[in-house]
Amino acid sequence: MAESTFKIRERTIILYGPVNSIFQSLGAILLEQGADVAFLYKDASRSHRFISSLMDMRQVHGHYGRAATVDCDIQSPADAKDAISRTAELFGSADIYIDGCFQTRDLTSNNDPTKLMAQECVEFFLGRGKGRFIYFQHDDSICTHNTSK
Repeated sequence: MAESTFKIRERTIILYGPVNSIFQSLGAILLEQGADVAFLYKDASRSHRFISSLMDMRQVHGHYGRAATVDCDIQSPADAKDAISRTAELFGSADIYIDGCFQTRDLTSNNDPTKLMAQECVEFFLGRGKGRFIYFQHDDSICTHNTSK
């Protein structure tokens, strides 16, 4: 198998969504690989204890990336642009956008926070000439499967 040329070391990754166990695990793995991670959501700062533990790991392992939270209640394109700008100011750039709003995504609405964030990230990445998007998709087929006969 050919080795991938895509490296995440020294990249800044925006994790947009609730700081749940999935995002905590993903953030820890990304930091271990040397990426800087910004957790963006309306109540992201409530996980300050988790972020502190990630930063403590960086003191022990110098190759780990940095972590931060950015509280953002996205109601308009300006809110999304501000959140992305604050992330870029914190870490010097923003390279990858990962959306983890599994069940709250409504792309039919023009005021959907996920849609607003994605649109502003596109503009930001186009301005830089590079960037990547990753969307997590929730598959509830197991949850909705009717087992009764």
